[in-house]
Amino acid sequence: TVNILPGLPFPAYRLAIVTLAERGLALFIVLPIGVRLPDEVEAGHATSAPVRARLWLKAGAATVLAGLFWGIAYLIIASDLIPIRDAIGG
Repeated sequence: TVNILPGLPFPAYRLAIVTLAERGLALFIVLPIGVRLPDEVEAGHATSAPVRARLWLKAGAATVLAGLFWGIAYLIIASDLIPIRDAIGG
């Protein structure tokens, strides 16, 4: 494989996979934060539906959190704190 980002110790497609996985994990972490249930449930609505979901705010928070996860993972891999290069073929 061709490494289009030569500073990375692994190919770019692995970076994309890890980034998507971290963003999904971060989204599931931030989704329940600040959820308020309605005092009175309207007809046709689920009793568990939040008053204001604020998904754009949560998507932004998940992006920041995923960036933090990615930065920590990159520092661990790049510094050989945990010898992972042999396991990923780098």
